[in-house]
Amino acid sequence: MIDFEIDEMISQLEIVMRGYNRKPIEIHRNQLCPCGSGEKFKKCHIDSGTKWDEGPFRFYDGSIMYENLNLYLNLLETMRRILLRLKNTNSINESLGLQLIDELYGAYDPAMQQLQRNAPCRKGCISCCFQDVVLEKIESRKILNSINKDVNNNIKRNMKEKKEREKIPLSSKTDVKNYRTNYSTPCPFLNIEKGECSIYQARPFRCRLHFVYTPPNLCNEKGRKIDRYSGPTYDLYMQDVIKFINQKVYGDVSKNHLYAQFYEETSTLGKLFRFVKRIGK
Repeated sequence: MIDFEIDEMISQLEIVMRGYNRKPIEIHRNQLCPCGSGEKFKKCHIDSGTKWDEGPFRFYDGSIMYENLNLYLNLLETMRRILLRLKNTNSINESLGLQLIDELYGAYDPAMQQLQRNAPCRKGCISCCFQDVVLEKIESRKILNSINKDVNNNIKRNMKEKKEREKIPLSSKTDVKNYRTNYSTPCPFLNIEKGECSIYQARPFRCRLHFVYTPPNLCNEKGRKIDRYSGPTYDLYMQDVIKFINQKVYGDVSKNHLYAQFYEETSTLGKLFRFVKRIGK
């Protein structure tokens, strides 16, 4: 069944690539370069051969979402190449699965970073880091491989913070403008003090995808509607490729929740360690 689905997706990608006829937009010499460098186009990408298009949406302040068509096509080809490697194999080992995930992200990240270039999301903004994320097992393994002493200490700090926040009565949660950062459960890997992710290079797909069109302050407010990006290539196709890699490695489609896995697992290991320590006395 999975090979049939892989075949179907390969065919779909090939149809998209063969029929690709999007006309790039014209960038004038004295316009700012779409790459986000801050330089004028004539001093930046004018001779690079890079083609650009406008994304499907504009940001709340009128800024254009520029799409690098060269990176877009490279992502489609990378997906197709990975699927061809998976096709008609009963299984692959975990090491190869992780290698394929890295190859996929190697094409995905530059393309997505270009789409996000004019987004209101900025370094140090952590409002999106207070929500649970669903993971494929292969993503969990990639994260586990990146956990060192510093990251483990970060998880413990956030677990303590999580417990303290759970004690706050609902009647005291009055700061609606900073609701998430003040009251919601932080991601185990968020370094709250520095305002950054402690496993940034190993972060899961959902974190790589996330950015918004709406004003950034809305992300932190209670009950405010925000518009997140979603699209077939950068979202749905990616989900499917990661799912197929995961199935070929582990043979199942079950998923993990980041909070449940990394908060509960750390807590369980701590209890076990303390129990063994007591027995040894």
